[in-house]
Amino acid sequence: MFCHWKNLHLAGGYVGVDVFFVISGYLITGIVYRDSLAGTFSFAAFYERRIRRIIPALYAMVVVVAILSLFYMLPADERSFSKSVLAVVALVSNILFWREAGYFDQPSLDKPLLHTWSLSVEEQFYLAFPLFIYALVRWKSGHERIVLTGALLASFGLNVWTVRTHPDAAFYLAPGRAWEFLLGSVLAVGGLPGPKTSQGRIGAISAGLLLILMAVLTFNERTPFPGERALIPCVGAALFIWGFAGAEPRRPLRILRVPVFLGKISYSLYLWHWPVLIFYRKINGASADVTRLSGLELALMFAVTVTISAASYRYIERPIRSRAVAGDRRFLFAATAGISVLLIAFGAAGTLNGGFPQRLDPAVVAMAAYSEYRRDEFYERRICFLDPEQPFSDLRLSECMKAAPGAKSILVWGDSVAAHSVHGLNQMAARSSIAVSRATASGCPPVFDLDQPDRQHCGGFNDGMRTLIRSRPPDAIVMAAWPVYADSLGYEEFISRLRKTVIELSNIGIDVILIGPPILYRDPLPKILSRFALTGLEPFHSSQFVDRHSFEIDARMNADFSNMSRVHYLSVLRSVCEDRSCPAFIDGVPMQFDQLHLTAPGSELVARKLFPAIAAVLHTTPQD
Repeated sequence: MFCHWKNLHLAGGYVGVDVFFVISGYLITGIVYRDSLAGTFSFAAFYERRIRRIIPALYAMVVVVAILSLFYMLPADERSFSKSVLAVVALVSNILFWREAGYFDQPSLDKPLLHTWSLSVEEQFYLAFPLFIYALVRWKSGHERIVLTGALLASFGLNVWTVRTHPDAAFYLAPGRAWEFLLGSVLAVGGLPGPKTSQGRIGAISAGLLLILMAVLTFNERTPFPGERALIPCVGAALFIWGFAGAEPRRPLRILRVPVFLGKISYSLYLWHWPVLIFYRKINGASADVTRLSGLELALMFAVTVTISAASYRYIERPIRSRAVAGDRRFLFAATAGISVLLIAFGAAGTLNGGFPQRLDPAVVAMAAYSEYRRDEFYERRICFLDPEQPFSDLRLSECMKAAPGAKSILVWGDSVAAHSVHGLNQMAARSSIAVSRATASGCPPVFDLDQPDRQHCGGFNDGMRTLIRSRPPDAIVMAAWPVYADSLGYEEFISRLRKTVIELSNIGIDVILIGPPILYRDPLPKILSRFALTGLEPFHSSQFVDRHSFEIDARMNADFSNMSRVHYLSVLRSVCEDRSCPAFIDGVPMQFDQLHLTAPGSELVARKLFPAIAAVLHTTPQD
């Protein structure tokens, strides 16, 4: 929860999901295995218990969030939310969010049901695994440990491979996560006898806690995960469980009453903590920066989340699990089916209707529509702007490399921040006899010998660029990217690598034009503007929402590169943003279609501001 709220420096808190998967595998396998051995296992009884445990609290959360969404969500977000409602009911939200994990996908803070991906993985486990264990006990009795261990190793191997080749699939999909459940399963079938001494128990429990804490405190969003790194928290969870194997249960110490209480309501805490954060931001006009929640904001959100979760546990979870409510199995199944149909109807209507735009003022809808900008055409996606899975060889050189007799040539190289400048540069270059070529790739900075863990072809793309530049050197190279990479790798390390790249290019006689960081908003600009129109908050001041960190990176880069030979640093922020106040509209069109990427009018404005300096580098004169 605190990891998602980006507070208390618990950046690795996401491993709580992996710890839970191990626990879940241990508990569910134990139930199915014991009952199957005794001949008392009932699929109907098993799924009834799972429904009672999971569905009522989940559906209550979804219904409340659906009602709130109609008041606080813009049409594109509402349509996306409607799809996620369908996915939750179908138990496939992990697959939906995996498929949506694209470069220009909407931010996670616009997805109130994003956290349910892990619940879908768990539910898929519940659907398939009892059948597997039941069949294993009936037809391969005595070989459970061997079969489960083999399946564990196969799943782990798959996960290690996919975390390098398809990281989003490795994170979201069940086959690569199955080994975490199976680790608990092996313990549940007695794959490892429990410790013989109290010292052994204490040692196992302590080691398990230390491994989990090590992951929580040292992992972050840049850690390649899950893969082999997931062994640390998962083995920690397994050691903790194993340390208690066969121990006599005891009443918890008085000092542990608060943790035990939080444990009891933990499922509802899981369900509610993410929607509370999402709607806290939306109710505050999205001005609340999740990375800078104050102590008071954090305490308030925690109190609200615990209160809602305790109510959910007291009035929904406990009565239904104890059969005080919906005690008859047939009634429970019928009620679950009925509510599922209603949620499916809501999700289908919101998806087909485009997010119920009729509920909003047409001006708000028109502004919000810019969040779905014509990105593929604008970026020449998969042609001159490559997707993560595309190698350098997919770059269509015949279309992306331009030349004209007697014309100067520039090559635009970088990621999407470089790609969004191409349109404006083309408009200006056409008036000045300059040929603009482009070679860009998503999430890949223009730096030689730099690998990106989540972009498998980035290193190869830049190797290809090195060969291309040497074989067909342009008069100048325009390079752009920067802020996110300077943060992820560390500013000094990243700039050191960039400097080596720039020196290599200048040494072969090419002028290098570094375009500084773009305007960076804390939320997509069209959504900020739409919310202002929706709430009637006036006037809009961009300085409220522009991330000041970009100005700091800009100043440092200007100082680091301004005195280098054949290197020309051009600042977008100083050219476009007067007194750190940046233009939001150009002739009624938002300057950007998300947090940092320019629309066509935005690209043209930036190019008009920067082109005189580019023309001067090429010793040409821009024409009006």
